[in-house]
Amino acid sequence: MKQPSASDHAIRLLGRGDAAVFRDMRLRALKEAPEAFGASHEDTLKEPLSYFEDWLTARPVFMAFEMGLDGETPAGMVAMIRDPGAKMEHRGRLISMYVAPEARGTGLAARLVETVIAHALEVGVTQMHLVVAVHNDTARRFYERMGFQTYATEPRALRVGGRYIDEYAMVRFFDEAPKDEDNE
Repeated sequence: MKQPSASDHAIRLLGRGDAAVFRDMRLRALKEAPEAFGASHEDTLKEPLSYFEDWLTARPVFMAFEMGLDGETPAGMVAMIRDPGAKMEHRGRLISMYVAPEARGTGLAARLVETVIAHALEVGVTQMHLVVAVHNDTARRFYERMGFQTYATEPRALRVGGRYIDEYAMVRFFDEAPKDEDNE
């Protein structure tokens, strides 16, 4: 059996009607990678389907599906939130990034990030922020390859199983800041 490649996956924007598949993938991500998400598996498991419908209505969520003989199998996801208000609407936040273990190493993570960045550019976002656990060197290096740079460390950002997790804040700029007297 051949290893799937990124091209074996279709990526699409989820809608309200995809709440059940999104719920299943989100719960899997929270269970398998508890230190990578602010939400907990236990709390999220209690939420009704309407919570996931609302989640999909409030922000763009892209999911990758492996295309097989048995249909589509969810393989990864990424979402974006945009900071509110006229003074901050140029900023987006890459959130809920997850690639299933069986799809890792295929290039799918890069395709998901490229997809959410393309969407961000379409809606006028000029910089994308994210956070990643300090001890997750693989993810940090991946984001660096995708053009993100670390600009801060948030100590004790999360507490998982009685252990504190520090997070790096990272950013990728899609443009150059305008030159004026205040920015020089």
